[in-house]
Amino acid sequence: MAVMAAFPPLPGIPTAPQTGIDPRQRRTREILGNLQEAIGLENKGAPVRGYHASAVNVGKLQATLERCLRRFSEPVIEARWGEIHVWVVDFLGVWVQRRKEIGVERHGAALHVRLKTQDDFGYYEYAFDVFPHRDADEGSAE
Repeated sequence: MAVMAAFPPLPGIPTAPQTGIDPRQRRTREILGNLQEAIGLENKGAPVRGYHASAVNVGKLQATLERCLRRFSEPVIEARWGEIHVWVVDFLGVWVQRRKEIGVERHGAALHVRLKTQDDFGYYEYAFDVFPHRDADEGSAE
């Protein structure tokens, strides 16, 4: 039996901003470097992407999620909530470093997002709402 793909398809996750090394994660970098050395891996120095745990740009996250989800109507969001929820969690996993908790709830056509992050200095909590059908010109962070 053929499986039919749902329409509209979920978008690809946009490339997260390149943020560089977070000085507030020095201890973590040292531990990871020691582990890599112990198992014989070379540190490739890949570019660091995603917002630092203590410096999440909530407005940019909100605007990007709204842009990515704009083509999904409220009935489609409701009908496909399971896969949309997974996509939003995956998006946040790419765009935010050192996540400890992610919560995403649906309220009609709106989403409520909660994040808890951590670096060497402590924990940080963020919460914001995503309105995929907000006027494209209103509140844009671009």
